[in-house]
Amino acid sequence: MYLPENNKLNISLTPVLQTQPFIDANEDNFHFSTEWQLADVHDFTRLIYQYRSNDSLTILSIPELLLGNHQSYFWRVRFFDNHNLSSSWSIPYSFATEESKFDLSPQNGVPDIQEITGTDTDLNHDNINDKDQINSYYKCLTLMNDNIQVGIEIEETNQAEIDYFSSLKNIHITDQLTDIHSFNESIGFKAFAQTAGFSITTTFYFSQQLNAKSIWHSYYQNQWNRFEEQVLIEKNNAIRIKIQDGSFGDFDGLENGIIIHCGCVGWSIQNTTKPDESGSGGCYISVISMKNLNEILLVYFVLISLCWLIWFRQTNIHIQGKKNA
Repeated sequence: MYLPENNKLNISLTPVLQTQPFIDANEDNFHFSTEWQLADVHDFTRLIYQYRSNDSLTILSIPELLLGNHQSYFWRVRFFDNHNLSSSWSIPYSFATEESKFDLSPQNGVPDIQEITGTDTDLNHDNINDKDQINSYYKCLTLMNDNIQVGIEIEETNQAEIDYFSSLKNIHITDQLTDIHSFNESIGFKAFAQTAGFSITTTFYFSQQLNAKSIWHSYYQNQWNRFEEQVLIEKNNAIRIKIQDGSFGDFDGLENGIIIHCGCVGWSIQNTTKPDESGSGGCYISVISMKNLNEILLVYFVLISLCWLIWFRQTNIHIQGKKNA
């Protein structure tokens, strides 16, 4: 173990963990992967993150939403060589996080800079101003780069509560979503429940018009995936999904009473406009790709050539007929 120093205080909510390098007495062995564990209890009986990686061998950046304000955490690693043989777990290190610098006034689980400031926003159509409605079951924010308002709502019967809702700075949509367009920011939330393995039905509301081609994508196991179990509610500009603690869509992948979800709404890259820019209630304006354009030009050329050949043959037959006459 190396950084942060053991028992370090006031650590960032997105720290970078760093270990000492891999050492093996057998020179033919090399460092193949590392398993990282992060817990909020010293005996690691309650993990909040577990990750085995072939890329993050000695350095791991802790993603947003995983850590809470002013809390103590414990972490450890073990190395695997190219024969899948592991070392023992390292001696645990601990650190304590700082107080949040982003959710201060009011402390409502939404970063201050992302708070909705208008008094006439009602994303979930319940005739209550969203700004005054933020609670444990409903939160809303503004995507600053897109100037779009987004709300999140979970059913109170789930016996779960939304702890935090935010746009995400470090999980970039463009890293892997090369086949779709999307808004410029991904969003995420953290929810708690008393029972591990709980499920929540979550509805996302948008101030921009959605349509039948809008698809929710989830950032899970360090890659973007299409979220299959989703319901699009076009009339309310909403997408509804169901997430289970420890299953697909739960970023930490652990059945631990915490759901962390990161996602974004996207649409086909063959559409040039965002959902509300089509001017026809969510219809799309399609564009012809270069590949399709080349195919069309080729067909056009072949048809012109055939027409010319037919004309040429008919003309020759006509001339030959006159000569014979």
